[in-house]
Amino acid sequence: MSRPELSGMKRRVFNMFLRVAAGGLLLVLGSALALSQSQALDGQIEGIVTDQNGSILTRATVTAINVETGAQRTSVVNDEGIYRFLVLSLGSYTLSAENSGFKRFEQRGIILSAGQTVSVTIVLKPGRPDETVSVTSDAPIADISKFEIGRIVNSREVNNLPLVSRNPYNFMLLQPGVAGRTVKDPLVVDMSANGLRRRVGYQIDGNYDNEANQGGFRLNLISPIYVREVQLLSNGYSAEFGNTAGAVVNLVTPSGTNTLDGTATLLFRPSGLTSKPFGFKPGTASNTNGYGPIVSIGGPIIRDRWHFYSGYEWVRRNTATPITITDSNQAALIAAGLPPTIFVNARSTSDTQPYFIFRSDARVSNNTRINVRYNLFDGDLLYSGIGNLSTTQRSSNLIGYDHAVAAQAVTSISDTFINEFRFQFAKRIARTVSNDLSGAGPSVIINSIANFGPGTTLGQFGPNESSIQFQNAVTKEFKTHSAKLGGGVIFVHDRPRSAITSIYTFPSIQLYDDAVRGINPKGYSTYTETFGDSVTDYRGTFLNFFVQDDWMLSRRAKLSVGLRYELYLPPAADAASPLVISRRFNVDANNFAPRIGLAYLLRDGKYRSVVRIGGGLHYDPPFLKMYSRAIQNNGNPRFFSFSFQDPQPDPNAPAFPNRVGNLPAGTVFPKRDVDTVAPDFKTMYAVHSNVQMEQAIGDNMSLAFGYIYSNARHIPVYRNINCLPAGGTLADGRPLYGVSGLCTNRIFPQFNLVKIAESAGNLNYHAVFIQVTKRFSSGVQFAVNYTRSHARDDAPEENGPGSLTQSDPSNRALDRGSSSGDVPSTFSMSLVARPSFKFANRLLNTLLNNNQISLIALADSGENFNITTVDLNRDGVTGPDRPVGVPRNSGRLPAFLGVDARYSRFLKLNEKMSIEIYAEGTNILNAKYVSSYNGTILTANNTATSQVNPRTGELLRPLPDFRHLSPTWRDSRQIQLGASIHF
Repeated sequence: MSRPELSGMKRRVFNMFLRVAAGGLLLVLGSALALSQSQALDGQIEGIVTDQNGSILTRATVTAINVETGAQRTSVVNDEGIYRFLVLSLGSYTLSAENSGFKRFEQRGIILSAGQTVSVTIVLKPGRPDETVSVTSDAPIADISKFEIGRIVNSREVNNLPLVSRNPYNFMLLQPGVAGRTVKDPLVVDMSANGLRRRVGYQIDGNYDNEANQGGFRLNLISPIYVREVQLLSNGYSAEFGNTAGAVVNLVTPSGTNTLDGTATLLFRPSGLTSKPFGFKPGTASNTNGYGPIVSIGGPIIRDRWHFYSGYEWVRRNTATPITITDSNQAALIAAGLPPTIFVNARSTSDTQPYFIFRSDARVSNNTRINVRYNLFDGDLLYSGIGNLSTTQRSSNLIGYDHAVAAQAVTSISDTFINEFRFQFAKRIARTVSNDLSGAGPSVIINSIANFGPGTTLGQFGPNESSIQFQNAVTKEFKTHSAKLGGGVIFVHDRPRSAITSIYTFPSIQLYDDAVRGINPKGYSTYTETFGDSVTDYRGTFLNFFVQDDWMLSRRAKLSVGLRYELYLPPAADAASPLVISRRFNVDANNFAPRIGLAYLLRDGKYRSVVRIGGGLHYDPPFLKMYSRAIQNNGNPRFFSFSFQDPQPDPNAPAFPNRVGNLPAGTVFPKRDVDTVAPDFKTMYAVHSNVQMEQAIGDNMSLAFGYIYSNARHIPVYRNINCLPAGGTLADGRPLYGVSGLCTNRIFPQFNLVKIAESAGNLNYHAVFIQVTKRFSSGVQFAVNYTRSHARDDAPEENGPGSLTQSDPSNRALDRGSSSGDVPSTFSMSLVARPSFKFANRLLNTLLNNNQISLIALADSGENFNITTVDLNRDGVTGPDRPVGVPRNSGRLPAFLGVDARYSRFLKLNEKMSIEIYAEGTNILNAKYVSSYNGTILTANNTATSQVNPRTGELLRPLPDFRHLSPTWRDSRQIQLGASIHF
């Protein structure tokens, strides 16, 4: 497909969806049939009606009432004895049933969560209709309507689990098949699901919330005031979910009810209660305090018809990260001319986090309910980038904002036919600017020793991204099944500005000192520079269509089948690109993704046993950063990007500390580096499958265990295609591509590096898991997960963590090893306990009641890390090369156990109002756990003193003990105090 044809397609698609959206809104606002309401993602209640002998009763009338909002739906049991309530709003429900000759049935306490289908069997007893049989219980905990692996973090957990960070995305780790690290701020959680790192589909109320240019980031920074519950899905989810090959994380925002409710909180995190960050020298001050108000309120505008919710949070956090450059290295750098003050982090990072959300839900007619939402974050991060091996000269400020406007409308066209329409506009802007601590001149890296000079992201403006989404789905109920058909489009626009950089990398302090003194101004190992117009303006379009059908095969069996289709239209290429293959980007139109799930009830009753089997294809949208790089770094003189390896023999290599871009006119500029995307690039996908069994242990607790297998294909991998072997090999047979660091046999002689993104990587993931869940009863709820897994791939990702390129451009198999998301053992636990006691002694009753304890425990066997060295094979690419005999990701961090806890004391003022005083802490054991090692780049300068022989690639001495090479630790203990009024 040519580019003009593709642009025409985009226009036609856009116009088509505008017409669909306008028509959908008119349909929504003009319909006048039976009531339906929804919150994305919605829920569903279904089941059968029988008499006490198990015989099916037809024509019975079943009613579902949302206790919180007063919304009511009625269904008539069909000829198969089945009733079904499609697209219900979330909350607590009362279910009732009536039939001539039978007593009225009523069940209270049915909790419906996001995306959940609840199955409730109603048994009617003979008698007069004016008699009522009432029960209070939730639906069976082992439900045959569940197919996926995951869980719901409900509102009780969101509001009460310890969360010093105020970042609900930390809850992502509380599910099977997921590993990662919690964060102490509102930024991204670096997680892996099914062995795939940073592959996650973020949603807010079912709307797309990913930053499209790279993996693992989302557009909206969020606070708990945005969240009613968190829907977590790691495997086996239906065709309605897409745009990820990994996990799905859907945040459901709160809505108002018929009761005016609210909370006002003051937070305070005193430095005196926070342990000094690990690595700070004795006597060094560290300001780690935090404080701020939080307010939320929701209630009725018109009872049973119109509700609102709003929240505001303003929190300021100060954090401090130690500079861990060793004393001996500091002394040597000071002797080389660096000021002593840059090695002391005396200025805490200050993070101001203001959040605002408003949501309104209204029933505009008897058949239509709509909701609208607006959320805003507008914060500043001051004096960031300092710590570990980075001196205070790396300090920068990050300023920006994000906001979103969303709307949803659900209309009952008939009792069995429902339309749901969603719209969202979201935007995020972030800028990195200098401050009074920021360094000047070139940026300097001394491998595994120190980083100084200005930060490498100063001047960066990105993301500067917006997305517009339209999504529509219709659901139709039949006798034994319900079908859902939908589709949508997401328009992405980004206009980032890259930083203009000059970065010198030295292998040792001595060589840096020699360069400073002019003894050896080309003693660096690598130099990279960018200059010119660094702004890139690009657009992408994501389309999806799906059909999903859920069949109730019998009372014991349920089948879910679906098919999803996704089409990703990349940005327009530069038709004038000097590199021919960059003039057009391929469109992969074969992205069909079937899904299937089967659940069977082995045993009914109080101790239910359910077996589930599921699987399907899941496509992952290509990171738009691949295309923006190919547009910006295409060899056009508008923007220059180049690098030097082993610069001594190259006359164009600059002498430290010069910038090539500042040299006078007439200077011969070096050959430029080019990025491109393979002409046959295909969309990455993963085949996920699982088998699991869930066993109820009473009415409110269950045990589930199972096996997961995932196979990912077409993972994007970069390699340099502009350097052919020049003769000679390393000791393990890897070909050499040049002499003294210079490529001597180029395919495109006018360019230096030509990095191409190819859909070439593969991954295999195996896991067994066990999950114990107890929903809230007797004052306690908890969830426990353990996963044992292994993931291997041959896909070092340059746009992901580690920024790695294929190490040998002629042999991808050399990079096969443990995936960067491989963590063999992971454990998670969450607990909320508010037990009640009855004693004759009034003092004991007062002391032992109205207390709450909550807990999060996370443990794993340690993440892996890569052990690398210099450009051994002389292909001009720095970073991916490893010594002979050292596999990729062969290092392993120590095992980890982190415990967060919260204690609350409640004082009841009246029936509706109470005061809560609480203290919560993260890493309450103050355990000193390593998060990374800083000495994993091994030297290869010469055959006498280096760790690696630069000629053969062999180790000259055993691998170092990384534990003693300036490790970076996780956070020390932090305690946060809070006082809340609930009304």
